[in-house]
Amino acid sequence: MLTVIIDARGDLQGLTGLLAQLTAGAVDGLVRQVQIVTDGGAPRIGELCEETGAEPHPTLEAGAAVARAERLLILPADFRLRDGWIGSI
Repeated sequence: MLTVIIDARGDLQGLTGLLAQLTAGAVDGLVRQVQIVTDGGAPRIGELCEETGAEPHPTLEAGAAVARAERLLILPADFRLRDGWIGSI
């Protein structure tokens, strides 16, 4: 299982696309937890976290400190996963 930490401090534009891709991993039981690192001033981040079940954090370290899975996957918000990514982990 994975805890995914998304660094969205510099780019919230791509965040929704990445969260949509991670949903398939959550449904398959691969993604246990999603943490979103923001600078705190991001509008809509609380709403987005509520909608997706993600948790907001001010730093990568804070997100990692509460990780509940054995493995961490740290990604920038504009990252896109390739098709079939679930089977390759």
